[in-house]
Amino acid sequence: MMLYDQGKLGLDDPVSKYIPEFKNPQVLVSVNPLKTEPAKREITIRHLLTHTSGWATTSPTRSADLRKNEFRADSATYFPHVSC
Repeated sequence: MMLYDQGKLGLDDPVSKYIPEFKNPQVLVSVNPLKTEPAKREITIRHLLTHTSGWATTSPTRSADLRKNEFRADSATYFPHVSC
């Protein structure tokens, strides 16, 4: 918040402006088979601070509960490109 107060960070800035790996996020469409598609928009600083980024706390391939369910593309569930 100090960076925001100093005008060095905007709440509606895409996270990828500061962390390039967040560019071109993918949205989980289905778990079985595992399918993703490009997100409609990027995650912003505001999304992270308000816990509305849709970023899951677990990998769908490691969670039995998630394997049983299907997710819609507009659910904004983002999964950055992370090697497991």
